[in-house]
Amino acid sequence: MSGRASFTFTMRGIILALALSLVGSQKSDIDPVFSSRRSHLYSYEGWVLNGLQEKNLGKAGVLLSCKLEISGLSENTYLLKIRSPQFEEYNGIWPRDPFTRSSKISQIVSSCFTRPFKFEYNSGRIGNIYGPEDCPNTCINIVRGILNMMQITIKKSQNVYELQEAGIGGVCHTRYIIQEDKKNSRVSVTKTVDQNNCQDKVMQSVGMAYIYPCPADVMKARLIKGTAAFSYKLKQSDSGTLITEVTSQQIYQISPLSEPTGVAVMEARQQLTLLEVKSERGSSPDIHMQSYGSLRYQFPSVLPQMPLQLIKMKNPEQRIVETLQHIVQNNQQDFHDDVPHRFLELVQLCRIANTDILESLWRQCSDKPRYRRWLLSAVSVTGTAEALKFIKSRIRNDDLNYLQTLLSVSFTLHLMKADEQTVPIAAPVHDLADEAVSRGREDKMKLALKCIGNMGEPASIKRILKFLPISSSSASAIPIHIQIDAIMALRKIAWKDPKTVSMICRDFFIY
Repeated sequence: MSGRASFTFTMRGIILALALSLVGSQKSDIDPVFSSRRSHLYSYEGWVLNGLQEKNLGKAGVLLSCKLEISGLSENTYLLKIRSPQFEEYNGIWPRDPFTRSSKISQIVSSCFTRPFKFEYNSGRIGNIYGPEDCPNTCINIVRGILNMMQITIKKSQNVYELQEAGIGGVCHTRYIIQEDKKNSRVSVTKTVDQNNCQDKVMQSVGMAYIYPCPADVMKARLIKGTAAFSYKLKQSDSGTLITEVTSQQIYQISPLSEPTGVAVMEARQQLTLLEVKSERGSSPDIHMQSYGSLRYQFPSVLPQMPLQLIKMKNPEQRIVETLQHIVQNNQQDFHDDVPHRFLELVQLCRIANTDILESLWRQCSDKPRYRRWLLSAVSVTGTAEALKFIKSRIRNDDLNYLQTLLSVSFTLHLMKADEQTVPIAAPVHDLADEAVSRGREDKMKLALKCIGNMGEPASIKRILKFLPISSSSASAIPIHIQIDAIMALRKIAWKDPKTVSMICRDFFIY
C-alpha cells in the first residue's frame, strides 16, 4: 500500500507540475486591435531603391512620408486618412547623394489621398480594403503596402511557429518569434517571410518570351529571389494590445544568369511609429466606397512603358507624325545614328495609341511607301490589342501584300500576351486555317500556321491536327512542306502542354 500511495503522490506531483508549466507558457491575449472609440495617429516612411548591390554606384528610387490617422467606425471596421503625403525621388550615387523632393509626384499622388479609405481589421489580420470608386490602382496598392505592415498572426500557445500567411505578395511561408515582457506589458514580435516559397504568388513576367526555367534545378533557375523581415513592438493595456512601432526590410535579388549573390537588387524599407492616441471616434465618410479586395497586390491594367526608354506620352498622334518624319527624312540612303533611339520612341508612342489614332495615321501614310513601312514595322512590335485590330483591319481591306501580312501578323502575335481581351481578336486565325484547308490555298495555310505557331496556345491544337494525316484522312493530300509547318507550329505549344505535343509527334513519326 505504501508503494502505491507513493506512486500516486508522485504522479499527482508530475501532473501538477505539468499543469503549472502549461499555465505559465500560456500567453495573454496579445492580438493587436484598434479601439473603436479612439483615433490613432502614426507617422509613416517608406522607400524603395533599385540598382547594383555594391556601394558607391548609381541607384534610383522613391520615398514616401506621411501621417496616418486610424479611427474606429464600427467593430472591426476602421477609417484610414493619409495626411500630408510627401514624395521624394532618388537618382544618384548611394549612399552619398540625398533624396530630393518631387513636387510633381507629390501633387499627383496627393490627389488620391484627399479622400479617406476604409479597411477591416480583426485579431491582427487585414480584411477587405475600401476606397473611392474612381481611385487609381496605384494609390490602392500604396494603401495595401502600408496596411501590410499591420498584418500579424498570433498563436496563443506558441512563441516560435511557422505558417502560410496572406500578404501583399501572396500566401507565403512565414516564421514568427514572439518575446513577451509581462512585467512591462510589452511584446516584441519578429516575422520573416520567404518570398521564394509562396502559394498563389503575385508576379508578372515581362519580356520573358525566350527564357524558360530549367526543370532540373528550380531554385537555381529563379531569376528573382526575395525575403522580408518585420519587427513589431506591441503595448498591452486594459483596452487591448496596440501596435506602437513596426519596421520592415524587403530585399529582392535579380540574377539573370544564376549568379550566387545576384546582380541587381531592389530594397524596400518601411517605418511605422505611433505618435498619439485621441479619445475620438471616426465618422463615416459621405462618399460611396467600393471594395478593392484584400492585401493582395493588383497589377494596373494600363500598359506600362518599356523600360529601355521612357518618354512623354502627351499628344501621341502628333508625336508619331513628327517621329515618322524625322526617321524618313534622315534615312533616305543610309541609316542615321539615332535610328534605334527614334524607332524605340515610335514603338512606345504606338503602344499608347488607340485604334482610331492608328487608323488616322494609316490614312495619312498609306500612299507614302517609306512612311507606311516604318509605321507598319513599329505597330507590329507593340504587342497591344489595338495593334492586332489594326493589322486585322489591314488584312481585311487587302492593304498588305503576302510578305507584309506574314511579317506583321507573326510579329504582332508573337509579342502579344494571350488574355481575355486579345484572344477573341486573334480567334479568326483559326477560321483562316479552316478556310485555307477547305479551298486548298497553300499560301493561306502557311500564313495561318505561322500565326498559330507564334500564338503558342494549346487551344490551337485541334486546328493544327487538320493539317496532319494522323487525325484527318483528307490531310493526306496536303503537301509535305505544309505538314512540316504544322509540326513546327507546335513548338511554343509544347512548353504549355508537352504531353499532348509529344503524343502528336510520336503518332506522326509512326505514321
